[in-house]
Amino acid sequence: MTEDYEANGRHYELIMQAHYYDDKTDAVTGELAIFRVTGNTHVFAMPLAAFKKKMDRKLDNTTLYLSRFNVRRDVYAVRFDNKKTGKKGYTPKTDYTTRQRLPLTQQVIQQHLDGTIAIGLYPLLADDTTNLLALDIDQHNWADIAQSLRQVCAQYHVPCLVEKSQSGNGCHLWIFFTSPISAQKARQLGRNLLTTAMTTTPEISFAAFDRMFPSQDLAIKHGPGNLIAAPLQGKFREEGRTVFLDDDLQPLADQWAALKNVHTLTEAATDAAISQLSSANGYLTYPETADTQLQKNDLLSLPTNLQITEDSVLHIAKAGLNNRQIGALRWLATFDNPQFYKMQKARLSTYQTPRYISLTEETATELRLPRGLKDYLNGILPHIRWKEKLVTGHPLQVTFKGTLRPDQEKAKRAMLQNDTGILSARTGFGKTVVAAAMIAERKVSTLVLVNNKGLADQWRAQLTKFLQIRTKPIIEEKTATGRPRKKDAIGRYYGAVKNRSGIVDIATLQTLARMSPANLRNFLSAYGQIIMDEVHHIPAFTYEGVLKEAAARYLCGLSATPYREDGLDPIITMRVGAIRYQTGTLDPAYVHTVARTVYPRFTSFGALMPDAQGMGLPEALTAMGQDVQRNELIVADVRRCAGEGRHILVLTQRVNHAEELSRLLQKAVTIPVHTLYGQQDKQNQAAQREAVTDTRKPYCLVATGSYIGEGFDVSSIDTLVLALPVAGKSILTQYLGRMQRSLAKKPELRVYDYVDGLLPVYARMYKKRLRTYHGQGYIIAEDASTNRLQSRFFDGNYWTALSEDIAASTKQVVLTGNRLQPEDVRACLTSLPAGRVLTIFGNKLTDLKASFTPDDPILWQDAHRGVPTGIILDQELLWFFADQGFGKNTGIAFRVANPQLTTAVLKLLGNGNISLDL
Repeated sequence: MTEDYEANGRHYELIMQAHYYDDKTDAVTGELAIFRVTGNTHVFAMPLAAFKKKMDRKLDNTTLYLSRFNVRRDVYAVRFDNKKTGKKGYTPKTDYTTRQRLPLTQQVIQQHLDGTIAIGLYPLLADDTTNLLALDIDQHNWADIAQSLRQVCAQYHVPCLVEKSQSGNGCHLWIFFTSPISAQKARQLGRNLLTTAMTTTPEISFAAFDRMFPSQDLAIKHGPGNLIAAPLQGKFREEGRTVFLDDDLQPLADQWAALKNVHTLTEAATDAAISQLSSANGYLTYPETADTQLQKNDLLSLPTNLQITEDSVLHIAKAGLNNRQIGALRWLATFDNPQFYKMQKARLSTYQTPRYISLTEETATELRLPRGLKDYLNGILPHIRWKEKLVTGHPLQVTFKGTLRPDQEKAKRAMLQNDTGILSARTGFGKTVVAAAMIAERKVSTLVLVNNKGLADQWRAQLTKFLQIRTKPIIEEKTATGRPRKKDAIGRYYGAVKNRSGIVDIATLQTLARMSPANLRNFLSAYGQIIMDEVHHIPAFTYEGVLKEAAARYLCGLSATPYREDGLDPIITMRVGAIRYQTGTLDPAYVHTVARTVYPRFTSFGALMPDAQGMGLPEALTAMGQDVQRNELIVADVRRCAGEGRHILVLTQRVNHAEELSRLLQKAVTIPVHTLYGQQDKQNQAAQREAVTDTRKPYCLVATGSYIGEGFDVSSIDTLVLALPVAGKSILTQYLGRMQRSLAKKPELRVYDYVDGLLPVYARMYKKRLRTYHGQGYIIAEDASTNRLQSRFFDGNYWTALSEDIAASTKQVVLTGNRLQPEDVRACLTSLPAGRVLTIFGNKLTDLKASFTPDDPILWQDAHRGVPTGIILDQELLWFFADQGFGKNTGIAFRVANPQLTTAVLKLLGNGNISLDL
């Protein structure tokens, strides 16, 4: 174990003590000190007594170390290197017997400094604060990036230390704070430092924003968060690694002096640096490029003779551009990753979830931006010299055989005015017909891309119907016997059929995604126009890779929902172009003539399932599909609609559920019941589809949403039974779109929505669906079945009704919950009748009890498992809350006046490890 000393302002390490002997007698005559200057590899020796006499004092480096690296003390990680498997990494250190995490102590630090172990530190504290910020730079040009960051820090008065990383091929830049500050603020400082450094070093990767420690703003629910390797590890230090570096990126002579003397940053100084850095860099990400103020941004005062080459992407030579301009262009094709913020808000680990998503590609000589930015660049740089290397395709002799409605004609004209862009039109508008008219107008070879075989077959039927193609197939192929292969004008490249015409072809994205880049480019080179249906699928990585290789002159996207639940919408417009034409949500011709009605059905699912609160979505959906009472409710609604002669689509997300509902319905109704899902054999699938196509007779079709959600063209559907819950706007809009065709023959569109509101996650899903229903013009209606449970749904503003119920109670008031807040309890006490007692049944009640006194009329009962957040009144009335803190009168609440269900819930709660004496 080394010891550290100081003399005349220099630090020394006593490496070891040794005996020295008499040359003649070999007797031990004294102790020898083997030492070196801290941070130096040269070793010296002198008598131990003389060494200690020269030293001014012995240093306690572990105290200094922990004062600078003031991280979580309740946990640390140790490095492992498994020789058999080749795996290396860090794992939290635990006790061998109890498996409890061990604390970070001075002894552990000393072992790390000695080289006995190598440890990792967790900088994010439990209260979402931190005492330090570290930027991890591991690119090949880490030295240039480190110098750039160090210069930015010096310019904005941010003290830092640069440490060579454990690998020796990167570095960490450390910033220490005078006192703990919020991790959010520390990371904001780091982002601004990186962004500003990009103005002089544009080679900094966007991945650098994901290599900050702490790695997120909020502590995660489970675990201590991400770790960073601790500096000054004994063995690595001897090899010149994990040491602090000077201005020339060489090891500092005195490591401990560097650590001791580095200044810390106060919170006020941090705020000032963030403010100054924010105003200095001025970069804007992709969604902000629509802001006209950006046109005044001097970072984009690019040369007026700038040449951009356009093929599948936009090629911009770096020559003639300064670093700030290169950086600004990179940011134009970059946007915030919504998934990062979603996970961070939920206190989940953001490991391997990037903060930014960038579509910029880069070589040593050029930037490559997506084609969708062409309009924007033209808007701010009208003197760009464009060099086109686009595929013009083959000329066609083709005629459109249909007639467009005025609104379809308007959409066609808007699309034809631009080489790229998206047609966003509601289901039933006739996007396929408009696309056929565009093919006939442009008269160039065209490839239609779809995401499934069913949609491909529909396109082929529609194009055959609306196009008269006189050009003979261009692609020539031979059969296995050497004869010319028969070709149709509209070719197919999906499923088992790979027979292109080179004139108008239809292909699935999955098929093309399996090609090598070279084969894909060769395949796409035959087409001057590419039309992609359901273009909102493009952000999927494999699909985007297909479109990234598309150099066709005309690039068009079609979708009823050009947005995504994951927030990756910018990829759509960056790859395909802006939305050129967008229809209203509703067809104006039928706004007043077609009623749109949603009948909610409040189920009791989960109320009597002890583990329902902790179920994941897949497990819960399976359980819903097996719930007998829930399925009986669905069957009853379908039976009622069948009696009215309606055309019913029952949508579920499970094949087993579809088969079970189909079995039950065939016994319950007299109208035909058909079943459709992807795993059926093709012959049966075709027969089921044909049975409901163009029929006027009532029927019931049970199907999976994944099979029928997009491109299913059956015009008679007027009733949607949503048998399992969904939340996404785009998914529900697609489902509702199945009823949008042939509206002239439909006086009412009807939806049955089964609301599993007793479980918070599904109550919130219903709230999201309500927004979509309202946006689509639906009204929420009630009938006898809606109030089977005597339920009421509240989205906030429910306290008046709740307080009246509490005040009117005559027997018992029981408050249950896992994470009750003091304001929840106080709100109940305010309405509690005089002389009554509030029973609180929950787990982890210790902290909650501390907010009240023994004089408060509260009976505390501990639960040893999770319980729902709710109030039970007089064994007759239930209130369930989907959101924490119901005492604030916000969030979702359900009121259920059903004595039978209330009694069952009480029994369930009482069957825990504690007796609930009610």
